[in-house]
Amino acid sequence: MSDLMIKPYVQVEDKYGAVASVYFLDDLKHRVHYVDNTGTKFFTEEYESVPIELVEKSVIDWAEGRRDLVT
Repeated sequence: MSDLMIKPYVQVEDKYGAVASVYFLDDLKHRVHYVDNTGTKFFTEEYESVPIELVEKSVIDWAEGRRDLVT
């Protein structure tokens, strides 16, 4: 199923208006899509064997400037 067809588990916005949408795919697989303030996707992360709570914390850390995205 496409991520666009499921509701994000959580969305977090940074101070510049970029938004991270966390998708809960199954118990140990999650995806995060990052879009800028114009709605253009600029980064995607995938997590396997990581609890959703840690993915959510990672996204909050990014939005608050405590974590950079690694390309």
